[in-house]
Amino acid sequence: MNDAGPSVRMSGLATRARAYPWYALGIILSLVVWEVVARVLGPFRLPPLTLVANQFFPLLTESKILRFQGGGEQGYTPHLLHTVGYTLTASGIGVVVGTAFGLAMARFPLLRAVTAVPVELLRTIPPLAAIPFILIWIGFGHSAQLLMVSYYVGVMMVVSTITAA
Repeated sequence: MNDAGPSVRMSGLATRARAYPWYALGIILSLVVWEVVARVLGPFRLPPLTLVANQFFPLLTESKILRFQGGGEQGYTPHLLHTVGYTLTASGIGVVVGTAFGLAMARFPLLRAVTAVPVELLRTIPPLAAIPFILIWIGFGHSAQLLMVSYYVGVMMVVSTITAA
């Protein structure tokens, strides 16, 4: 039984809270370095952060180039929301399926004995190497996108669940 009281949990929280200013400093430093390097290289090699920010936010609501290419009148916002929605949906599928399968593998030794090696083999396949095969087998479209993300999330959840169980 773990007798770690609230003070131990709070000290972990306090440690993480003390790290946040360092994270913010790292982000600010990266942005400053970007701006300085952009001024040295010139706007054609690396556009300055100020120029990128000034052009990025209006593109969220309207883009002539996107409209010309058939991407709609609303800018990039609907496309970003669609991508985030698909990513969260596929991640949710991967979490549910991977956790359920990992718990089943942890609970039933015969299932674990039969599926442990294939799961470890699937885990070693780099995502970029699997993309062409998924596209050939399933085709281009939403189902391939969902499968790619949920597959990798699911495999990682299986491994994590077995380790934790």
